Amino acid sequence: MKRVAFLVPMICAVLAAQSSSGYVYFAPGGLTAGSQTAMTFQMGAGGDFILGRGVGLGAEIGAVGLRENFAMGALGVLSPDLSDCN
Repeated sequence: MKRVAFLVPMICAVLAAQSSSGYVYFAPGGLTAGSQTAMTFQMGAGGDFILGRGVGLGAEIGAVGLRENFAMGALGVLSPDLSDCN
């Protein structure tokens, strides 16, 4: 338990020193059932915006689906977040 209490302030100090950033990603993968594997794609974008000392906003939006019908059958995810290390 002492390690967890020690790591949290260190992580917050590192987060307070970071700047705003954005990113995009693409990842091929596979979904296996039985002896068959179907190719999947995952793609998305996100970013973090630092509002002030130790406070930031972030969001990520992405989609994952089978290669054969990605445009019509992808599952989407939106993940907003707020960080505060004060």
